[in-house]
Amino acid sequence: MLVTAQNATFQMCFKMSSPSPGRYEDCKVNLLSYKVSGVTEYIQGDRSIITSRGKVIFMPYGSTFTTRIIEPGEYIEVRYTSISRTGTDLRLYSGFNAREMEAAFRRLLSAYTSKDESTFYSCQAQLYQIFAIVAKSSTSYLSHNQRRLLEPAIEYMQEHLFDPAFTIREMESRTDISDKYFRTLFAAYYGMSPQRYMINERIQLAKTILAESPSTSMQVVADEIGYSDALYFSRLFKKETGESPTQYARRMEEEFGKPGPEIPRPGSFRPTP
Repeated sequence: MLVTAQNATFQMCFKMSSPSPGRYEDCKVNLLSYKVSGVTEYIQGDRSIITSRGKVIFMPYGSTFTTRIIEPGEYIEVRYTSISRTGTDLRLYSGFNAREMEAAFRRLLSAYTSKDESTFYSCQAQLYQIFAIVAKSSTSYLSHNQRRLLEPAIEYMQEHLFDPAFTIREMESRTDISDKYFRTLFAAYYGMSPQRYMINERIQLAKTILAESPSTSMQVVADEIGYSDALYFSRLFKKETGESPTQYARRMEEEFGKPGPEIPRPGSFRPTP
């Protein structure tokens, strides 16, 4: 994706319900979609990518894929053009600060709906802010063959990371390499251990839930991110963030208030039958 950022020109941005299930053929623009809520599966050939709250999926120019709604929700999508090409493989991004990323997408959406003389420049600036967040969190320094060794484990993790039954050991068992080598490759790819990544992702998802719905009970949040014990979740959250979940939710409500209004989805990009 970052290859296309070098010559990116903003086109449009909108917030909508989950994408219509169906097949999307030969995208004529680059698409960046931030998952606000719900779960969607993107199928491309024999690959399956599951997006959930707090994730960004990149759909490059020329890509073809099928979508399937697992759990209805919302997303914010950005479309842009670029003379640079990066292949047609979809890619999921999640190693960033979810709150920072969501705020960047919401600012871009707000700038796009303002419709004044500075709209394009404001949107262009916010688009590059999104690229910057991705670049800052990118730690992919593995060869193609090394990444392929990790793929079965990564696919399992993407599908089950927020399940209470998810374990690092089960994820490691999906590969044909030793636990030690797996952890070495994982750390090289994500910049942290599997355990640290799991905690970061779950806490980031909890932050997103609390920011969107401050009144959500701690048990519900804990269940959503993969912890059955609400007390354990609350202690872990405070250890990781310095705030209790309740304090964080209250602060988010004071700082951000309610999300802005939705705008209609353009009709130029429809799934084919």
